[in-house]
Amino acid sequence: MGVFRGGGLVIVSVIFLLVVFGAGVTLSLANSLDYENVRSEAVSVVDNLLGQTNFSRGINMDFVKMSSFCVNASSEAEYVFMEPNTGEVLVIPCSVVDSGVEGVISYSRNSFVDKAYYKEYSCGFWDCFSKTESPLFLISKQAQNYWNGKFYYLFIFSVVLFVVMFFLAEKRSNAFIIGGALVIVSVLPLLKLDLLFNWIFGSFLFGIFGTFFSGAVSIFWRFFIVGILAVAIGIITKIFGLGFKISEFFNKFRKKEEPVQDKNKTIIKKDSPPQED
Repeated sequence: MGVFRGGGLVIVSVIFLLVVFGAGVTLSLANSLDYENVRSEAVSVVDNLLGQTNFSRGINMDFVKMSSFCVNASSEAEYVFMEPNTGEVLVIPCSVVDSGVEGVISYSRNSFVDKAYYKEYSCGFWDCFSKTESPLFLISKQAQNYWNGKFYYLFIFSVVLFVVMFFLAEKRSNAFIIGGALVIVSVLPLLKLDLLFNWIFGSFLFGIFGTFFSGAVSIFWRFFIVGILAVAIGIITKIFGLGFKISEFFNKFRKKEEPVQDKNKTIIKKDSPPQED
């Protein structure tokens, strides 16, 4: 029975390690694809997608038309600009055109990323690789929701696996120590998640969203702290368990001593000479 129990614990522990790693990766991607993070990386995103030179050149070539249009229009008017590389249509207010070429480039980058982020794609996440010519869905809200959904499934699965480990472990405290150690080991690759995705997706796709791994470090520390707490719980439980055993040992020792003392008292009382009146 012990052999089967130990073997089962090893198998479940390995699965638990892989599941926690997957949970860490999916949560890192979901956090990295938060809107504020995507928006702050707008320059890198557009430059990787379109090429900095091509994007700037397209706006520079069209800027004369923009200026001419806005000179004869009110500041509330909008100029419709089509990005030549992707065919995306950007609406640029004349108030932005009046700020100059750099202002138009900055505004266009942000608009480009906003449209890509909130666009609703009719395909599933993996289907979009073959059904869409542009990899913009990788930085979309839809992609973030996909990774979030996968994380919740993996999180629930990891909790179930830990419960199984808890019952398979010969000592319950060992389950916390083993589980915590596995959590720490499983998230170590998050520190090099960029290299992992570069290997999986190749340099081209990695260049598109390679800047979105800042969330991996923070997720690593969250999981690391959870692992440390689990190990600490296991160690504390062991210490208290040892303390209880020591206390039980001394209690048994005292119980053995008490009958001997009572017996001696009885013998002394029996052998003592009778007292005279």
